Order: sequence, then structure tokens, then C-alpha cells
Amino acid sequence: MRNRASIRQWIGGVLSRVPAPFLVFLGGGTGALCRVYTPGGVLVANLLGSFTLGLLTMVWNAYARRDGEERIHSFRLLFGAGMMGGYTTYSSIAAVLAQTIFLPYTINYTYMMLAVAVLLVGGLVAAAAGMLTGRFVASRLVPARDVEEGR
Repeated sequence: MRNRASIRQWIGGVLSRVPAPFLVFLGGGTGALCRVYTPGGVLVANLLGSFTLGLLTMVWNAYARRDGEERIHSFRLLFGAGMMGGYTTYSSIAAVLAQTIFLPYTINYTYMMLAVAVLLVGGLVAAAAGMLTGRFVASRLVPARDVEEGR
């Protein structure tokens, strides 16, 4: 049985041979499929996606400092740009905002502004919480001797 490091290296080797656009396509489709089954709709998907991407960013940064960016680039494409990009639905914010501007009779303006504020501010707070959690997780996953302390 392989240990975690060798499995991660094997997966990274396989992913590095896949063209970047296909990684983003595959991740995006998976993320969109996950979004369909997320209870709570756009708000939950965006907040959870922001938190997750913040967490993954910190973990990836720790591995990049240790192993080099090229070792994790495929993971960033597949899970960051692809899966989290397909899972979060910030384009719906733009659509609702455009609907309010161009078709103001179809939606309550106050409700729309509150929803946009909650999604944007909530997403920022969720991403920051994910980054703080990710820093903690990365310190456990990547041995301290391998990572510079000057973040």
C-alpha cells in the first residue's frame, strides 16, 4: 500500500499530463453538478465555495513553497478554477443586478441590494475564514521544517 505522499505524487503526475483546458472543463462540470444538489441554493453554494477555495489556497501555497508551483498547478486548475468556479455562482449576482437595472419591475430593488451585499460580504468573510482554517490545516499537513515561516 502506498503512503499519502506517493499517492499525491502519482495523481499529480497523471494530472500534469492532462491539457489545462480539459482540467478546468472537468472540474467545472463536477462543480456545477455539485451545485445542483446543494441545499440552500446560491447563497449556500457561494459561501461554502468561498470558504473551500480559501482553505485550498492556503494548503496549496504551503505545498507550493515546499515542492514548487509546477507540482500543484494541475490541482489548482482542476479544483480551484474548475470545480470551485463551477460550484460557485457569482454570475447569478450579475444577472440579478442586470435584471434590476434593466427590468426594475421584475424584482424588489431593496431585496436585491441586500442579497448582493450578503453574497459579496459573506463570500469575503467565508474566504477569510477558509484561509485561516487552511493555514491551520497546512501547518498540520506540511511539516514546519519544510515551509518557511515568513509567509
